[in-house]
Amino acid sequence: MSNEQKDFSNGEVHQPNLPQQRHSVGNILVVDDTPENLQLLMGILEEQGYIVRPAPNGRLALSGARAIPPDLVLLDIRMPEMDGYEVCEQLKAHENTKNVPIIFISALHESMEKVKAFSVGGVDFITKPFQKDEVLARVKTHLALHNAQKELENKNEQLQQEITERKYIEQELKKYQDHLEELVSKRTAELTISKEQLQKLGAHQEAIREEERTRIAREIHDELGQILTALKMDTVWLQKRLPSEDDVLQQKINTMLELIVTTIKTVQKISRDLRPGLLDDLGLVAAIEWQTQEFQERAEIACELDLISDEMFELHPDLTTALFRIFQEVLTNIARHAQATRVTVSLLQQNNQLQLTVADNGIGIAPAQIDSSESFGLMGIRERLYPWHGKFEIRGTPNQGTTATVHVSLEPTERISE
Repeated sequence: MSNEQKDFSNGEVHQPNLPQQRHSVGNILVVDDTPENLQLLMGILEEQGYIVRPAPNGRLALSGARAIPPDLVLLDIRMPEMDGYEVCEQLKAHENTKNVPIIFISALHESMEKVKAFSVGGVDFITKPFQKDEVLARVKTHLALHNAQKELENKNEQLQQEITERKYIEQELKKYQDHLEELVSKRTAELTISKEQLQKLGAHQEAIREEERTRIAREIHDELGQILTALKMDTVWLQKRLPSEDDVLQQKINTMLELIVTTIKTVQKISRDLRPGLLDDLGLVAAIEWQTQEFQERAEIACELDLISDEMFELHPDLTTALFRIFQEVLTNIARHAQATRVTVSLLQQNNQLQLTVADNGIGIAPAQIDSSESFGLMGIRERLYPWHGKFEIRGTPNQGTTATVHVSLEPTERISE
């Protein structure tokens, strides 16, 4: 049987061969109960490479469309048993075919029926008798629109999927971030507690060390000092009773007295270094004056003092000790590293704060040294001030010196417990 005379009377939907499917530009279902119309439309469309699936009635059209949704349907209005309107409504009601564009086939005089066709879901018309150019133009247009719509739907679906995935990722990231922040917060709190505990421990150890220095200094001063003083008195007593003409014995006793005096001075120095008696007896200002004088003689560095009276402020004894030890530490650093020729010391009261400042004209401390974790002297100074909520600042200028400043409040402040 030739292509011009295909038989559709057996009620089967025509299935084109595979090579045509591979090279086709669209899958079109043509529904018409007139074999001549089917034959004509198939010839026009297949010539352009379309896959054409003819159906002689509505029932077969619905079955074929639901099994394999076409890209376009050409649907005759006038058919027995099930007309084109009903076929269109059922196609639009089915999930697989609801978006397939439907072009109705109608005669020129069926204008009122065209209105109904649009209302049930049709997108266009092809009028009988068929004009090849019209058929191809309308088919090409609606296939292009359908493909564009499918592409848009695919992109929208892909976009929705990406949005869903992104939301999921964002939610997971938010969960991870919240968990991470919780861990960081917990770890920070633990580190803060550990730091506070270490600082309290350091303050407690420093207090113990200071108590031990005081005890040792007192024992050295009271016990060893008394013994040496008694030994000196006994030696002088012996010296007075030795024969004056015995030069050897007199020389020996003089040497012994000199050693005893030197030992007493050494013991006194050790006792003062451990715990200056002036600090307990006369207060911070007197201790700073004494320490400055001792530093000036030992380091041969000129010192200037600008000190207020102790009567202008009252400090806790342990804070007095902490300030004095800080002062000693600063002077020690100057002697070791500053290469200075002059030091200025001031103790002032400003805005209800006590400010101790020590400045030198040496080489100047570098910023890297201030921030260095290996600067144990600076770390020790800050740790001494921790229980008193004090503040320590140090700044240096190359070849112009270094200034160290301590601030402590004169207002009653609850000391951090040791």
